[in-house]
Amino acid sequence: MLAALHVIEGISKYISPHSHDVVCARLVHDPERLCSAFGHPSVLVVMSSRVVLHEAAAPTLNGQQSKQGPPAPHSITVPASELDPEFLKQLLLYLDATLVFPRKSPQLSIPEVAEFEENSTRPKERMKTMCVALVLCLNIGVDPPDVIKVSPCARMECWIDPTKMVSQKALTKIGAELQRQYERWQPKARYKPCLDPNMEDLKKLCTSLRRNAKADDRVLFHYNGHGVPRPTSNGEIWVFNKQFTQYMPLSIFELCRWLGGPSLFVYDCSNAGMLIRYFVETYERNEDEFVKQGLTDTFKNTIILAACAANEQLPQAKELPADVFTACLTTPVKMALRWFYLQNGPLLDKDVSLDMFDRIPGQLNDRRTMLGELNWIFTAVTDTIAFNSLPRELFQRLFRSDLLLASLFRNFLLTERVLRAYSCHPQSHPALPPMHSHPMWQAWDLAVHTCLCQLPAVAANIPYEPSGFFAEQLTAFEVWLSFARLQPRPAPPEQLPVLLQVLLSQAHRTRALELLGKFVDLGPWAVGLVLSVGIFPYISKLLQSSTRELRPSLVFLWTKILAVDRTCETDLAKDEQHRYFISVLQDSKDMSAEHRTMAAFILTCFVRHNTQGKELGVQSNLMTTCLDLMADEHIQLRQWLCLCLGGLWENYSNAKWQGVRNNAHETLISLLGDVSSLVRTAAVSALAAFLTSSEEQIRFDELLFTDKLAIKTFAVKFHPFEPLLFFAGANEIAILNYETNERFSIGCPDTRWQTPRSSARITALSLLNAHSSALLLTGSSDGVVRIWRDCTERAEMVTAWRAFTELASDDGLVLEWDQRKTPGTLFTAGSARTIRIWDVQHERLADEMSTGEDSACTCLAVDWSTDGHVFAAGFGDGSLYLFDRRQRKATQALRGHKSLLVNTFFHDWEGGEGPRILSGCREGSVRLWDTRVAADSYMRFEVRSRITAMELHPLLGRGVVACGLVNNSVNVYSVFGDLYHSIKHHEGFRGERIGIPIALAFHPFFARLAFGCDDQITTAYTCARKKP
Repeated sequence: MLAALHVIEGISKYISPHSHDVVCARLVHDPERLCSAFGHPSVLVVMSSRVVLHEAAAPTLNGQQSKQGPPAPHSITVPASELDPEFLKQLLLYLDATLVFPRKSPQLSIPEVAEFEENSTRPKERMKTMCVALVLCLNIGVDPPDVIKVSPCARMECWIDPTKMVSQKALTKIGAELQRQYERWQPKARYKPCLDPNMEDLKKLCTSLRRNAKADDRVLFHYNGHGVPRPTSNGEIWVFNKQFTQYMPLSIFELCRWLGGPSLFVYDCSNAGMLIRYFVETYERNEDEFVKQGLTDTFKNTIILAACAANEQLPQAKELPADVFTACLTTPVKMALRWFYLQNGPLLDKDVSLDMFDRIPGQLNDRRTMLGELNWIFTAVTDTIAFNSLPRELFQRLFRSDLLLASLFRNFLLTERVLRAYSCHPQSHPALPPMHSHPMWQAWDLAVHTCLCQLPAVAANIPYEPSGFFAEQLTAFEVWLSFARLQPRPAPPEQLPVLLQVLLSQAHRTRALELLGKFVDLGPWAVGLVLSVGIFPYISKLLQSSTRELRPSLVFLWTKILAVDRTCETDLAKDEQHRYFISVLQDSKDMSAEHRTMAAFILTCFVRHNTQGKELGVQSNLMTTCLDLMADEHIQLRQWLCLCLGGLWENYSNAKWQGVRNNAHETLISLLGDVSSLVRTAAVSALAAFLTSSEEQIRFDELLFTDKLAIKTFAVKFHPFEPLLFFAGANEIAILNYETNERFSIGCPDTRWQTPRSSARITALSLLNAHSSALLLTGSSDGVVRIWRDCTERAEMVTAWRAFTELASDDGLVLEWDQRKTPGTLFTAGSARTIRIWDVQHERLADEMSTGEDSACTCLAVDWSTDGHVFAAGFGDGSLYLFDRRQRKATQALRGHKSLLVNTFFHDWEGGEGPRILSGCREGSVRLWDTRVAADSYMRFEVRSRITAMELHPLLGRGVVACGLVNNSVNVYSVFGDLYHSIKHHEGFRGERIGIPIALAFHPFFARLAFGCDDQITTAYTCARKKP
């Protein structure tokens, strides 16, 4: 408080009765108390489309008073248009104020931020393939009955000739070599060879791998079936019986059940395409049945690579290995060189032979050697081909989400090129377009030819001359840039993935960064494209470099990226990378003022909405650095230094106390007389953050209870006035008293009752008349609504009716109960194409509205401020619509989500006018919408994992969001994306990891959170409020 009084006294010296300088007091709890320190108009409270001017002496401003309602005591309200437009514009743009100007105001024009494609940003979720099964059914020495081999024919497996040693020794050696080849691509994975297995051995292997894999980890199943019959038309591969006397068929669907999902299958055998065809056709034909069995995610996350199409046989040419498909996947450079020699041998020097390819000097991971550079070029070429041929979403899924998966798919492009020359057509699921004739293969052939021509000289110890491939590609990209500025939205450059690889080279890195900077300067769409190609991890790692020549380019790139994608700011916390930009900020000798200003902008983004960023900023003395530079002569630098301090202080008490000790307020007060209005505005913003009380952080870390109910929970509900929790299983309900930890008997000793239709599952719960004699309302996937009474005694069903005659799928019934109106109203929806509204008291249909959507409705929310007339509906395809019962149609479409909407809520988190909506989708994106501006969401944040359940507590702070995630955790966020708490383990000394949360619920009034997981354990926590 002492520091606040000093600030007030200092401000009063710089404010005149007619000045438009502002103290932004929209977060100050008692603005009138502040105003009493001044003798003239001084404090503006910014609200919606008007400005409230608190004052002590002057009764009016320009002799007018607002017509937007009675003024507050000792204050007047004026339209925003009557104040200086230029000043208010800066207030809006730089202080993130909630001021909204009248749409028809002729005095002010705020430029709109250019839109960019959201599906072009970097991948939000990464997987790992950490468990690998290497299944070899070779039966060396015995040919399968349905294969007639020519003589001579291909014999080598993993580049080993099994005919030159004892069969069992050859089999063991081939298995070890295959493991070694895979380890080049993912050395940290767990590999399990399975040689000539029987059915039981294979089942034990698959179940063991899935059991040891993490929930999000992918399991790879590599199958070599060269010693068994070809796959059948019924989708069966072959293994052996225990006595090794018969071939045993194994369905690929049975194999999928053993391995679970996500999984990756590699089938190296003839007729392998038949397996993909059968898999796709069977899944589409029996999708509903798989949904009921809970296998949808298992099969949807299945990826398959097959060596050839249906009814095709693998080549037997003696110059090729027998496992040519595996050779392309695991040793692509060696296979590509051999194939190039077979196709273009006469064009090479006569001293070049196949035997020399095994003695090419260098290592694959050493780019300074011939072998390493060839591998480097191959990676760049295949990445470029895929990036320019595939949809962005598919490219990110296959080439950017998993290291081993990306390597296999890059190498899969080579299999298509090689095997097509032998009338084989490799297949994949998901299917890829043909890429064997892409022009970049010619660039690869030229690079290979150039390197192989040097092979005799290198063998004679003559130094290797690096290829000119990357320099040529950079020149091509530079030419593209020279013409790109002449077009408003040019086609993406083909060379963009090459720049990713060039950043690994010290020789070309500086030039590549400069060109990349020119590219992102074209607009937000270019930044989105850069992030989608996967350059961001490389840019992030370069912050560890001490090369001073890279600093200007790196600062510029990070500025452009953070201006478009806010989620990237959290990466600066890794390895304390933010210190790089603090050092740039301090380097007034070698860095220009423009780049130092960019560094201040980056640090502002890092600390403003990121609690971890604030902590690291305090630890690295960011505040001292900013205060020391406040006397700099450059206006924009002073402006962003003030904004950086404001972001550091906002809702973070530790930083404020450090500011008090450093007399930061005195430095900022001196800036209130700055010649620039931008600096004055930024200083006011920082002072407002300094004076504002910090919000309390919210942590649900006090356990109420935990219990194993032996039911898979699909819905949870708190009783608002009694210590009761309702858990709904598939067709049963449990009621618990979390104060006494008592289960209530409802005619059965285990406190559960069965729904009349056992095949249906309960999907929604609600409480009617909770303030009196509560009734329990349930909705089931059969479309039936049931109401129960005396739930804690004998559980009598009061009434029931069918809300929908038949739901098209097993998505379930969605309910939203509105008891604020008389009689009570129940909103119901599901996979039917209508939303039905019921008068519960009279048990009749009150209204019915068409959704116009083919996908199922997955969530409903009612806007209470409109007396239930306006409601929102979210759908399985990510659509979100606002409906108005008075107009009997959808009045607004809010587009931005790309996957199933998990939940949506009406919530006015800033006290603004008009309804605001919070929504979250399956892929992990949470958005906040202002329905007055429907073009895009007001704000969004990513949770970096798939969301299974989502709930909002509107009374905690400005709103608290709980998200159940597939990575076995429950995260609690503010509505602005600040992570308050993460629940990952059960309580106790040896607390195990929780299961995947399926259902969440907040207590409507208290800070209590309950959730049920797929491990059948239900847990409830209460909140411990702590200062940050």
